[in-house]
Amino acid sequence: MHRPTRLPSKFHHHNNNHNNIYMRKKNILGLSLCLIAASALWAFASAPPKQEVYRVKNATEFILALGDNRIIILETGPAYNISEGFRDDMVWAFINGEDKISVGVDYDGPSLVLNQIENLTIRSEGSRPLRLLSEATHSFVLTFEQCKNISIINLEIGHAPEQGACDGGVLEFIKCQDILVQQCRLFGCGTEGIRSNECRNLRCEDSDIYDCSDYIFTIHRSSKIFFSGCHFYDVNAYRDLIVVDAATREVVLENCVMYNNSGVLFDVRSSLTLKNCHIIHPEAMLGTMYAVQQEKCTWDEPKINYNYEN
Repeated sequence: MHRPTRLPSKFHHHNNNHNNIYMRKKNILGLSLCLIAASALWAFASAPPKQEVYRVKNATEFILALGDNRIIILETGPAYNISEGFRDDMVWAFINGEDKISVGVDYDGPSLVLNQIENLTIRSEGSRPLRLLSEATHSFVLTFEQCKNISIINLEIGHAPEQGACDGGVLEFIKCQDILVQQCRLFGCGTEGIRSNECRNLRCEDSDIYDCSDYIFTIHRSSKIFFSGCHFYDVNAYRDLIVVDAATREVVLENCVMYNNSGVLFDVRSSLTLKNCHIIHPEAMLGTMYAVQQEKCTWDEPKINYNYEN
């Protein structure tokens, strides 16, 4: 009788190792495919929804277009007066039925307050910035509360029709995150260009803040605030020009220029970093700077003796 040939134990050991290696590779490959699929699903789920485009020709259409997941393009000029939009009954009917848009009311008129808006872009069409105005000088032109992923691009924003005494600023952000202000001109008589209160990740790029009556900007209880390529000028402050409170973290100004401003320049109570900035301001009026750090900045005295006493 023929008996099956018995393989040496050494061969069995080698074959088992080969199978084990094969199974490990198979498991690793399966795990990798699962991770790739999970990453793709996470990226898809975390990506912001697609923005619908709204093209508007006046202040009424602008207000009616406000909402989540949209790009609002101001396509004609020269100005969109929000206060004129409030004179349209359609606007009030829209606001009364819309939870995310409310009205701030002062004695000189209503103002826009956007609540929990996400993924909104407001910009001018073309390279020339169009004007977004408000006659409510005792309120901010635009206030954003608990909003996320907001972009304001290539606009000239301020109060109208004339300069005068204002108690409200230009842009106010309260408990917001992921904010971009880019290629904008923010002007007075507004009390300040930007106010950030409990915000995270706010970027202001290639923009001007000028002619304000109290401050350039004020930052309160916020983090990751970045100004890049901005010009701050002609601000006649009754108080300090730049205010950063002690509860704020990570404020950076890079490639910014400050000139022809009056008042104390800094009231900085937590870390503010200046990188490659050019600052023209009297040394005697620099203010509270113990928390200011600087890298490759240029400091000059004004060539003209402006009135820096208020």
